[in-house]
Amino acid sequence: MKGNFSLIMLRLGSIVLQLVYIKIYTNFLTAEELGRFFYLIALSYSANALVFIPLDYYQQAKLIAFYDKPVPIKAFLGLNAKAALIALIFVTVVGSIFWHYSKIEMHEIPQVLLYSALLHVCTASRNLLNNLHRRLFVVVALILEALLRGGLFAGSQLFRPPTAETLFQTAIIAYAIEALIIGYYFKKNVPISQDSTYRLSMRDAAIASYPVSFSAVCNWIQIQAYRLVYVGLGFASIAGIYATVANVGSVGMNALAQIASQILTPRLYRSQGTYLLKYLTIAVGLVFTAIVGYAVLGQLVLKILTRETLAAYWPILLFGASVEGLNFLIGIITTYLTINQKATQLVTANLLGVVAVLVSFYAVYLYDLSNVYLIGIPLLVSQLVVCLHLFYLTQINNR
Repeated sequence: MKGNFSLIMLRLGSIVLQLVYIKIYTNFLTAEELGRFFYLIALSYSANALVFIPLDYYQQAKLIAFYDKPVPIKAFLGLNAKAALIALIFVTVVGSIFWHYSKIEMHEIPQVLLYSALLHVCTASRNLLNNLHRRLFVVVALILEALLRGGLFAGSQLFRPPTAETLFQTAIIAYAIEALIIGYYFKKNVPISQDSTYRLSMRDAAIASYPVSFSAVCNWIQIQAYRLVYVGLGFASIAGIYATVANVGSVGMNALAQIASQILTPRLYRSQGTYLLKYLTIAVGLVFTAIVGYAVLGQLVLKILTRETLAAYWPILLFGASVEGLNFLIGIITTYLTINQKATQLVTANLLGVVAVLVSFYAVYLYDLSNVYLIGIPLLVSQLVVCLHLFYLTQINNR
């Protein structure tokens, strides 16, 4: 209990720093620049959805066998190197298409790849260390990340005017520094085996994780693709307002989710999925708490964390918290299905989610595309459809 309390307090500290970071960039950037920043983030995250997220689900499941013995690091590094090559090809092709239609600058394409790869390195390493019971360091790494992102962007104002690209570039540098520190810690504190006999096949990883990859891509379409559409159609300011305010809502929800995940996800792995129902019960309670909190204090929160002009859009916080909360529940069930080798069941659920978001978005397009409040409806509907269908599948599997 004492250890968990310390982790929670430190995690809350990292959340405060993330909110300070939001305060910094929302006061420096215009709504249009904010839209452009989240546009670049969405492009970067497409590679994570297709390649890196499913890879991490696969390798975390494989690492269960090494929680109490040395990790055969060569096998995992080799697997990640191959995945990085696939991501490089994907980003180059997609980036070239966007460049051809003047939707991205040529020099931004390698930046998109770097952001994607470094985000994966940091996230996957923290997940591994958390499952290896190095939870304290994981929280310290998150605190360091928030300090670096905020400090580097604020410091960059001494040399160049604030832009979306500056915010994006300083985030890349922050991730690079964090990755180096995590790598040093891993080398010094985690038992590593140089055994070359243990092998991981990219083909096996692809076969095992393609349902997760499909699901992650669908999830990206449901949650982030609107940024590309709105910016591409000339509504960068609308996208910037929604993304910024919704992000504040998702940060608060994600904070509760990360605390729960850090403590409870290892239990789900160790129990081989039998801990699922209790985990979901706790998670639903946390989602409800976050939504009620924003409903009561939303406008005040935005006045403190952003600028006055954005506080008027406080209802968007409820969309941000709800969508992130449903994503949290979906992630728990995805982990459960992966552990029990039933990840193929994710395909139907996510197809339903994509259909729901496309139909809902088309309705918004016909009604009023410039209404910032309507952006969240397709996102929320699609996530709710996926979550309910996945929960239904867990009940079928447990009969």
